[in-house]
Amino acid sequence: MGYRDGVIAGKEAAAQEGFNAGYKQAVLSGYNWGMVRGVTSALAGLPASLRDKLAATGESKDRLGRLYESVQSISSDDALKMFHEDMSSRGSKKPHSQAEESCSAEVSADEPAAGCGQLDNYLAKLESLTTGFPDVKLHWERKTLVHKE
Repeated sequence: MGYRDGVIAGKEAAAQEGFNAGYKQAVLSGYNWGMVRGVTSALAGLPASLRDKLAATGESKDRLGRLYESVQSISSDDALKMFHEDMSSRGSKKPHSQAEESCSAEVSADEPAAGCGQLDNYLAKLESLTTGFPDVKLHWERKTLVHKE
């Protein structure tokens, strides 16, 4: 019975550790995805005359529209699937924080950013887009997982 109790306790400890690590990654990705949805919705929801005044160029306004439409077309279930695919494809290659750090904010409106997961790519696009709205001051930051050795 002692052996069986030890095996059960070991399984529970390992499962809890995996849950804790996965939860941290999911919360951070969820936060970042929520910021993308919220900021694009807020900017796209401005009256057209105000958006025209705030956008540095017509291209910035068009990029916002494309990003907003793209983000809004993704359901919560689809976002969850994308997150799962990103985590599965990373596997043991990189910790989550390193993948996010290598994700470049210098992206075009339609091309994926190098080093980004699917959801991280939308955040990189938003970060790149905000330079096209110089009078809009956004007070948010990319949240990353601090990887402890």
